[in-house]
Amino acid sequence: MKSLKKTAMFLLLVCVAAIGILLSTTVTAEAATNRRVIASGTCGEKLTWTIDYDPASMDAALRISGTGEMNDYHYYYDSMMPPWSKVTWEWEDEETMTPTELAHCLVKEIIVEKGVTSIGAYAFAYIPPQSMIEKITIADTVTSIGDYAFYSCDGLTSITIPESVTSIGD
Repeated sequence: MKSLKKTAMFLLLVCVAAIGILLSTTVTAEAATNRRVIASGTCGEKLTWTIDYDPASMDAALRISGTGEMNDYHYYYDSMMPPWSKVTWEWEDEETMTPTELAHCLVKEIIVEKGVTSIGAYAFAYIPPQSMIEKITIADTVTSIGDYAFYSCDGLTSITIPESVTSIGD
């Protein structure tokens, strides 16, 4: 009888633990999926970019992912500006937000993910307002950073350039 009670108690504890793990996984997955993609596109032959945000905090991140080199850009010519600088966002109340307004409200972090090998010229220059971009994370697969890639990122408080970077432009 004692053995049956111990077995029943053990099974009850296992069930409670399993439910706890499932609930914490569900909450974690839900928190991760609460980020909404605002816009996305390509920025190299095998690279993509996304701007996603957390509706609760209104913080957004620009993410560069894939493999290979990022395109070079220039801010003088509209046709050569980074594609993320041209984003518009349709609000649920049908108002359109301009790229400048979007950046003013949201983008605080840039994440260059593992697999990206270069950051193009002017890539993150003049993302309005630069004072909102506080942190840039660069994966250790990046080996070069183009001219003026972070020009005018005045609010930047955290950037770590990995040892893999052997070339940095002006």
